[in-house]
Parts: sequence; C-alpha cells; structure tokens
Amino acid sequence: MLKNEKALVVDDDPMILDMICDGMENYHIQAVPVNNPMDALKVAEEEKFDFAILDYDLQRPEMNGIQLGKELQNLYPEIIIILMTGYHNIKIAVEATRNFAFDHMIKPFRIDQLISMLERSKRESHLLAENRELMATIQTLREEIDSLKTAISELQPLNARMINAAGGAPAGRSIAQQHVAKSYERQKSHRFNPPKSPDEES
Repeated sequence: MLKNEKALVVDDDPMILDMICDGMENYHIQAVPVNNPMDALKVAEEEKFDFAILDYDLQRPEMNGIQLGKELQNLYPEIIIILMTGYHNIKIAVEATRNFAFDHMIKPFRIDQLISMLERSKRESHLLAENRELMATIQTLREEIDSLKTAISELQPLNARMINAAGGAPAGRSIAQQHVAKSYERQKSHRFNPPKSPDEES
C-alpha cells in the first residue's frame, strides 16, 4: 500500500503528464510534473523523491530518460526508477532494466497498472534493503567471532604458564582437569590411609 509517497514524473507530452499525475494523486501519491530533464534534476536537488517515472524519449538533445534516471540514482541511490516507453523502444527499456535496475512500463498503460508496479518495486526495494542489513549484521558477527578466537588463542599460553606456576601441572592441562586430578588424589589417599582414632594414637 502506497501512501504519502513522492514521485517525480517527467514527460514532454503535457496531456500524458497531467493524466499520470492526476491518477497518482487519486492514490494519495504526491506527484510532481516536469516536462524536461534539466528542470527535473533541479527539482530533485531541492527535494527527495521515492519514485521517478520517466519517459525514455524526451525529445531533448542533452539527455534521454535513461541518462536522467542514472543522474537521479547518483543523487538518491534508493530511488525507484520507472522508465516509460513505446513498443518501438522496448528493447532499450529491457536493457535499462538489466543494466541500471530500472523498471519499465509500455505505453499506453492504465494508472492502476502503474500503481501495481510501484507497489511491487517498493516491496522489492524493502527486501533488498533488509538483505543488505542482514548481510552487514552477519559480517559484523563474523568479525566479532574472529576477534574472540584471536583473544582465546592469545590467552592459552598464559593459562598454561599459570597452571605450571600453581601446581606444576603438565602444559596444556586445563584448570578444570587439574582440579579433578587433585580431588581424585585426595579421595584416594583418604580411602587407603584413613585417619587414626584417638585410641590408636595413644
């Protein structure tokens, strides 16, 4: 469900621009219409957008829809780009989807189709963000485990020296092992050499 999202809509056809923006407003999406790529960049520098819906063939020599999308991604790496194009440019749109993680819509389309694509793209974006966060957490845990292993390996020689100084236990024997061995020796001595009674001592 999309609500209170912001979308930058760029198309050089005023009728298409108005149709898309009016339709998105009905779905509670704030749509900002722009009819050329340079103005679109200026607007994007002043405010952040969740989506950019761009016509591929903007009829401008300085920039087409793909180039504009790449510039917007440089400004906001998390922005979702939807490239609009006709059937004659479908191959270019598919290549843009593969190379730049754009989505694409083939004109003409209904507003509900565009909204469905925005919702799907938003879900995918959230999943990718969660996956990146999970991978970062796993990496942090791995680094902490490596640090713990290093600390343990550094403590092992010190532990062996402490054991030898305390009771001459063989190197490598743990404190727990030493304690068990001493306890066993005490029990064995008591069993075979019971303490003398007062009568026996006199």
